[in-house]
Amino acid sequence: MTSLSANYTVKYITSPNYPFNYPSNVERTLKIDAGEYFRVKINVTYSQLESTVGCQNEYVEAFDGSDSKATSLGRWCGGTKPNKTSSGSLMFLKFKSNSHVVDRGFIIKYTIEFVGIYASTVSTGIIVGACLGVVAVILTVLGGICGVSAKRRHAGRATVS
Repeated sequence: MTSLSANYTVKYITSPNYPFNYPSNVERTLKIDAGEYFRVKINVTYSQLESTVGCQNEYVEAFDGSDSKATSLGRWCGGTKPNKTSSGSLMFLKFKSNSHVVDRGFIIKYTIEFVGIYASTVSTGIIVGACLGVVAVILTVLGGICGVSAKRRHAGRATVS
């Protein structure tokens, strides 16, 4: 397995031997790590693989996590050019060829998308803002009650001149 690190710079993954035909009976796996607060985005820019129903013979498959046990984001073959985005910071890719047909292969562009801090900052801001609003209402109500109570006490006193 090959581990790759993704960032804002667009990078590319190609099939073995690209731009020449990939070899028979190959299985290649890649793990892409976008880092905390990011997710992985891939865009298949070129695909020339054997095309079969259900992509059973030769395919590329993306998984939403660190290995092939994670949820599949989809499998493709033939000339299909999908876009996929992980829900977290890791994406796992698996390329498999067989002995029937070899072809030119694929080019996959990958990069990252920033999601973590912004989402948590917005949520935190909403929670803090709501709490401050409730505190302001409580203080206003208490201030009003204390003001009325003070006026009543003052009104009941006699003034000495």
